[in-house]
Amino acid sequence: SYIDAKRWTGVPVVHQVAAAPIVRPDFTVRWEPGYDESTRCWVTEGLKKNTWLVDAGFDLRRVFSLFPLTDENMVADCFAAALTPLLSTAIKGALPAFLVTARKPGSGKSELAKFCSLLGCGTKDFTTWKKSEEMQKMVATFAVEDKRTVVFDNIKSQINSSDLESAITNRYLSFRTMATHTSKGTPCNTTWLFTSNGASMSQDLLRRSIV
Repeated sequence: SYIDAKRWTGVPVVHQVAAAPIVRPDFTVRWEPGYDESTRCWVTEGLKKNTWLVDAGFDLRRVFSLFPLTDENMVADCFAAALTPLLSTAIKGALPAFLVTARKPGSGKSELAKFCSLLGCGTKDFTTWKKSEEMQKMVATFAVEDKRTVVFDNIKSQINSSDLESAITNRYLSFRTMATHTSKGTPCNTTWLFTSNGASMSQDLLRRSIV
């Protein structure tokens, strides 16, 4: 019936599928499901627009004041970590990763990462650091599912992964599908967060991260 329609409407080019809300390049926000022409994004059901926090006078700075942040630069980094997942559909370049570290356990690293991951997309995925052979599968799965934030919590070993370096740098992943010789590609809108007390980070990942 679509092909036999009296007026050929054309087939929209879909660059990515993402859950609402998405932010357009002009920084307007779309909450409704459906095709968004400006981003060529198919928007699926996600968060609902709700202004009760704004109406109640909610101030993010009060939330960040609960954590042991020593200066305003750290607060600014937290704002960046919180807003990057929401703005990922408007940003064409690479998305930085974020490393949350502290001098001692019990400082609130996981809670800070959890709050930052919730603000931008309303969902969070906490996971543990995987061996290198498992990381590629994990990164590809999260990208296909359009996970906006993934938190690697309480890393005790060295933070080093060429697959994550590639995912942070390229924004478009290509990988071989299971049991085939064909390759598939997908945009990567994921913001990666790491929490650790004292794990060392590779220089290549450190250059792509905000600490």
